[in-house]
Amino acid sequence: MAAFPRIALLAALCLPGLTLGEPLSETYRALSSDAQSSLNSTIAAVLGETLQSTVDDFRVGATGDGSLFYRTEIAALGAASDGPREWAQLHGESFCIAAGNPQMAAVAARFGAIARPYPSSAEALIGLKLGECRVVVEDAGLLENIAELPEWRRFSRLLPRLADADMHLWVAARPPELQEKVEALQQQWHANGRLQALVEQAIDDVAFQAYVLADTLDCH
Repeated sequence: MAAFPRIALLAALCLPGLTLGEPLSETYRALSSDAQSSLNSTIAAVLGETLQSTVDDFRVGATGDGSLFYRTEIAALGAASDGPREWAQLHGESFCIAAGNPQMAAVAARFGAIARPYPSSAEALIGLKLGECRVVVEDAGLLENIAELPEWRRFSRLLPRLADADMHLWVAARPPELQEKVEALQQQWHANGRLQALVEQAIDDVAFQAYVLADTLDCH
């Protein structure tokens, strides 16, 4: 895989204690604010606490195994002044995207665009601000939230959701009796709004980390 985009290097130089970390993983980490924090890790942690089990007992990802916890579509965000107005205009252009996003290859092939993967959703957003791509392709809910923030007014042009480009997070647990409890919680969380609250918190975390990164890059 190609070297990290310069956002990762600049962040490592400016943020005390922040390093380039491990190589980019192909595992989809939804709404990732940094190398450790994502919707995946949050769901696993809350499940572990609720079911009095260890985080290692839960595998959260786009594997299709276990219980479906989260579903969304992708969208794209570009510059308000001259960003693309439709997906077809991405032909020959680059797009920032979190590594492991299951729709990365599909977007590249469908629109003839060039993917630039980043270690997290937050860093992919900053890649757009740095001019490393024409748009950032991400979770539609995240981008719709970002586009409303004052600090993103220069990058607030949204391309619509791709209804046929779904992304999913499944939770598989071991042993089987633990999976039954996970399935019961999945139904409860959808019904009582607990899952939506976790999603909204993850979106807020990504937005905040992107804000911190943007502010920190000014130090260079």
